[in-house]
Amino acid sequence: MIQSCYSKVPPHRVNGWGLTPEVIPMLPDSNRKRSNNRAYYAAHREELIAAERIRYFANRDEKLAYQVAYRDANRDRLRARDRAYYAAHREERLARNNVYGKMLTSRFKEWLHIYKDLNPCADCGNPSRDLHHVDPADKTVDISKMCGSSLDALETEMEKCVALCRPCHKLRHYAMVKEAS
Repeated sequence: MIQSCYSKVPPHRVNGWGLTPEVIPMLPDSNRKRSNNRAYYAAHREELIAAERIRYFANRDEKLAYQVAYRDANRDRLRARDRAYYAAHREERLARNNVYGKMLTSRFKEWLHIYKDLNPCADCGNPSRDLHHVDPADKTVDISKMCGSSLDALETEMEKCVALCRPCHKLRHYAMVKEAS
């Protein structure tokens, strides 16, 4: 006898959705499959959303524990499946990641150029090209290496900086080195 994947219902699921007998009368009649009908959905939107929330939150911790146990028990099989999928779709994935990476880089550079254009050099007033960390101890990361970071992280790091033109930036670093020695 061939065993269906539906024949083994996980222990946390009651009636297939994790619903207890007390909750079932509160749900709309799902046997008629009316939720796929747009007019029905529009008329009963709040009811359907409430029912979906009940389904989601009923026995949620037990569902998550089951998922973790399943992943732990089938780690090698899942890893092999993921590797096979990646091997079959490698070029597509690389192309998509390349496009996404270029988009992030261009957005990052655009935002950085706008900031530099709006903030002239703090020392001489010329157009700024460099960002100088006022206190090197506060420096978390080099701004040039933050390309994949969020704009919020970039903005947080830039608050610790002052915009300078290249000659003024060199003079500030020279003064810092001279002061340290």
